[in-house]
This record gives sequence, structure tokens and C-alpha cells, in this order.
Amino acid sequence: QGCTEVKPDLNEALTSRKSDVKMWRKLMRHPHPEVKSLAMKMLFENGALSPGELLRVMQEEKQATVRLMAFNLIKKSAGEELVSAIHLGLYDNYELLRRLSAMTAGQNGSPLLLDDVFTLRIQPGLPRRVDFQLNDASAIFGKEEAIAAFEKALKGRTGKWYENETRQLVSFRSTMENREKGFRDLLDPAVPLKAKRFTITSLRNSCDPAYLDTLFTYYKGLGEQDQKVLLVEALGWYTYSWKKGEIRDFLRSQLETEKDERVRQELIRSVSRLK
Repeated sequence: QGCTEVKPDLNEALTSRKSDVKMWRKLMRHPHPEVKSLAMKMLFENGALSPGELLRVMQEEKQATVRLMAFNLIKKSAGEELVSAIHLGLYDNYELLRRLSAMTAGQNGSPLLLDDVFTLRIQPGLPRRVDFQLNDASAIFGKEEAIAAFEKALKGRTGKWYENETRQLVSFRSTMENREKGFRDLLDPAVPLKAKRFTITSLRNSCDPAYLDTLFTYYKGLGEQDQKVLLVEALGWYTYSWKKGEIRDFLRSQLETEKDERVRQELIRSVSRLK
């Protein structure tokens, strides 16, 4: 009822009224979730809808697809509100939003999400696709912190379900130890470069923030240019990481001393991706 005076043709609006902020603001009150979501997207692209406002939409909006659009736009901005958006999304009743939030938790890796990821991971009745993403997200944290969070989530829990989760903890501990060894091997001169390549290329999917100091040390000691390019390119994938700024600063600092043109171009590309 609040937007009855605004009845634009949406096809026409998307071509000739893209920057009509006043019109899109009115359409934010539209009862249809798809129209409201479109209005949010256009306002965001016009710089007229902040991540803070989008976070309030996630907190207050009743329509699931509108909350989903708010989350996706906050993720696109990849600013300080992202961790709060992930937290809200992990507990949302809309399965797709929970799944995407769990996936983004694994890309972000903030310690503020640690307890949420492990508390939810062991819950009975978790949708399978959410569970899959949470299991992946569990491995993004440091070994000691992750194991402690897993143990904390299980503490005082009894019954057959939690007995199975306790067995999963044994497997998880082994996985984390192997992961730590892979990063430790980067600094071992006795380990051949070919064996280190897998650890580097896997960063594109894992965006692992727990061993950045090791990665930075490894980069600074590298003389092999192909491996340097590979590592710089992989670090450019950390677009949603809570350590994004630290990575960007490190890569910028390497531009000041790097002489190899191919490595320099990759440094420039990765810094640009992380803006």
C-alpha cells in the first residue's frame, strides 16, 4: 500500500532509470519479494544502500529471498559487516541462506565464527548440504583452536548421535595435523617444490588464513619465479577472508622490491582483487 503511487515498468526502469534512487527507494516498500530484492540491488549499485542497512534487512525482513539478497550484497561489499551477516545467516530458517553462510564462513575464517561453526556442525538434523559446508568451514581455523572448539561443542553431550561425533573428532584431529604438516613442509628445503605445489594450489579453494605467516615467509625465501606467481595468484582468491587487508598489504609491500615482471603483474592483479 505504501508504494501504490510507484508502478514503473521494471524493464523500462532497468534500462532508462537505473540511477533513479528515489524510485528504487520507494520500491523497497513493495510487497513482492522479487521487486524488493531488485530495488535493493539497484540501490546498492548506486551506492545508496549501505552494508549496515542491509544487515538490518537481514535482521528484520520476514521474506526469505529478500534476506538472501541482503546477504549476497553484503558479501559482495566484503567489508566489516560480513562476519555479522554470516552469523545471522548460519541461524536463519531458510536453508539456502544457511548453506551460503556456512560456505562463506569457510571463505572468511574469522575467529568470531569459530564457536558457531562447531556448535552447528554437531547438531542433529542439520540439512545435508549445510552440514557439508560446515565440515569444510571447520578446517579453515588453526589446528589447536579448531580442536578446542570441537571439544567444547561436544562437552556434556550424551547419546548415540554425539558418540558418533566424538569419533569424528578423532578423524578431524588427524586431518588438521596433516594440514599443518603441509604448511610446515613449505619451509623445509628438503621437500621438493613439486610436492609443495599442491599446498599452494589448494589455497584457491580453502583460502586458509591460519598459516599466513608461513606463506609470507615462504614467498620471501622463494627464488623460483613460477612458484612465486602461483602463490601470489592463490592469495588473490582471499576476497572474503577476514585477513584480506593483511594479505593486500603484504602483496603491496612486495611490489616495492620485486624485479621479475611476470611476478609484478600477478602482484598487481591480486592486490586489485583484494580491494
